[in-house]
Amino acid sequence: MRLEVTSGTLVTVGRALQVEQTVLPELALGPLEVTSLRMNVMDLSQWEKDLGAEIAGLIGMDVLGRTNFRLDYEKGNCNLAGRRRKE
Repeated sequence: MRLEVTSGTLVTVGRALQVEQTVLPELALGPLEVTSLRMNVMDLSQWEKDLGAEIAGLIGMDVLGRTNFRLDYEKGNCNLAGRRRKE
């Protein structure tokens, strides 16, 4: 997948990070489908080393907030509802 990448700033609590940004034409995650999703592109390899786990990406509330979801901490998963959240 070849996406156009531009420079940008990600503002977090207490600091701003220089990141690359792109727009993903479409994302399908279970029942959730999103189009024209603006994303930050970052190297997560240090986080993978620190956590000892492979990280494919991070999903924020800008995506999860589009549907009902439940975090199951005991099973270590996130269940997405098959319907959109009522606004």
